[in-house]
Amino acid sequence: MAENFNESISIEVDWKSVEEKLKKLNDIVKNGFNKGLKEALNETVDPSGGKDMKSFAFEKMREKYTIKTSRLDKNGKVQLEKATQSKLSASVYSRGRPNTLTYFRHRPTGISVKKKGGRNAGVVQAHCFRGRNLVTIPNAFVATMSNGHYGMFKNIDGERHIPKKGSYAGKTYKRGGRKRKDGTESVKGQPYEIFKMKQLYGPGTSQMLYHKDVSQPITKEMERRFEEAVDKAIDKVIQKSMK
Repeated sequence: MAENFNESISIEVDWKSVEEKLKKLNDIVKNGFNKGLKEALNETVDPSGGKDMKSFAFEKMREKYTIKTSRLDKNGKVQLEKATQSKLSASVYSRGRPNTLTYFRHRPTGISVKKKGGRNAGVVQAHCFRGRNLVTIPNAFVATMSNGHYGMFKNIDGERHIPKKGSYAGKTYKRGGRKRKDGTESVKGQPYEIFKMKQLYGPGTSQMLYHKDVSQPITKEMERRFEEAVDKAIDKVIQKSMK
């Protein structure tokens, strides 16, 4: 389910034209160029009376991925970094670990599974991308751990261990000859062994943000906003200087 992701988001502007406009502010206001650029950058990522780039990014991620907005901001948050007089740059970025696969579209999803200790070991399917059929994941199951965490897990073939905690800890087989899932037979008095398992994950918020189908619309929107924001910023700086 993984695909290639871009490493970063950047925009291209006609800097010569922007520079010429903003430099004129120096004749009107002290540090006018820096003040104007700061206002333009901040108006781009967080416009007054409009949708900020974080909300715009969420929309684009939801168009691509089968994940709820509430989950996007839970694990590896998307952040807006505004410009200041000393740091004339603004950005939209995200860092964080992968999201558990149950944050995305999956089956089964039953109330009984979401109870503590609940588990469904039937056919498990999932997919992270919209517009695609669910994919069956062999040997997977969805379960709620004793700590309340709801996730999707998979047994690791051939790897068993004697549990030190949980309902099977310290228990032994009362009779031998019992067939186990891996084809072996139990031996009377032998400690219970269970398969080792791993949790399954989908892409993290940062990976989704930098996917080309998400980052490209964000780039175009930021370029459009910045072009409009420069003229607004010039007017705003001049108006402030007149107060």
